[in-house]
Amino acid sequence: MNVLNRYAEFHVRVLLDPQSSDNYRQYGCFIFQANCIAESLKEIVLTELRCANKHIQVNTFDKLNFFIAPGQLGESAMRSIGISISTDYMQKYSPKQEGLVLKGYIKKLNGVKEEFMVSHYFQIEPFKGEVKKKQRVRNSTLAV
Repeated sequence: MNVLNRYAEFHVRVLLDPQSSDNYRQYGCFIFQANCIAESLKEIVLTELRCANKHIQVNTFDKLNFFIAPGQLGESAMRSIGISISTDYMQKYSPKQEGLVLKGYIKKLNGVKEEFMVSHYFQIEPFKGEVKKKQRVRNSTLAV
């Protein structure tokens, strides 16, 4: 079992902004949330994020911290990192799982620091009207 999975359940969502796009890219963000499942956890820090899909570019970031209140189990605050996705890719998009590699470390209450690298999967769920697919319209007439 991965170090991260022993201490927290990690959730990843993608939020695309329908008002923020140009001819080449559509913009949005990854939204991360950790559900703490171990009382000894103090902090989760993401230091690197890589997406398996070459059409999804992740904005540069230094690190992303999730601070956990001592002894508190449950949800942490949400954190986000900006992304952009090729407009051509989104026009041809059909829902499927995308891969994401997360690297970082956890800190425990006793000061011990443990590194992790974990694969996570997510699915892009565009807002209504966000992805415009070319559709063929078939007109037919009925002769009587």
